[in-house]
Amino acid sequence: LVEHIRPICLPTTDTLMQEMDLDKDFLVTGWGKTENGTLSDVLREANIKLKNPQACQQSFLRDIAQSQLCVGDTTRDSCRGDSGGPLAYPEEYLTTQRFVQFGIVSYGAHECGNGYPGVYTKLISFMPWITNILGT
Repeated sequence: LVEHIRPICLPTTDTLMQEMDLDKDFLVTGWGKTENGTLSDVLREANIKLKNPQACQQSFLRDIAQSQLCVGDTTRDSCRGDSGGPLAYPEEYLTTQRFVQFGIVSYGAHECGNGYPGVYTKLISFMPWITNILGT
C-alpha cells in the first residue's frame, strides 16, 4: 500500500468494543477543507475528544442515534471533504500497538471549527454486519 493508505484494525474484541472513553484523544484524518476554506493537498490530522451525545443534540437541535458519536473540540474537528474518514485510537491489539477505528466522519456544522462538535458513525454498532460481510 502507499504512504497514506494502510489497513486499520477494527474493534472486534469485547475489550476494544468497550474502549469508547470521553477522556481519550481520538485521531481524525482527512483531506477536507482547512481553516482557510480550501481543500488540503496533504493528509491532515487532529486529536479530538468524544463528547456526551447531548452536546450534539443541543448543537444540531435533533436527537443523536445510539449508533452515532458526538466528537469534537472548540477549534479542531473534521470538515467538508473528510466524510467517510476514520476516527481512530492507538490500542494494544494482538500484542502490538496499532490504530483501531472506532468511528467514521459523518457530518458537522456548516462552519467547521467554530465550536460545534461533529457527528460520527459509531463503528461498533455495525461490527456484527461488518464481520458477517467479511466472513469472519
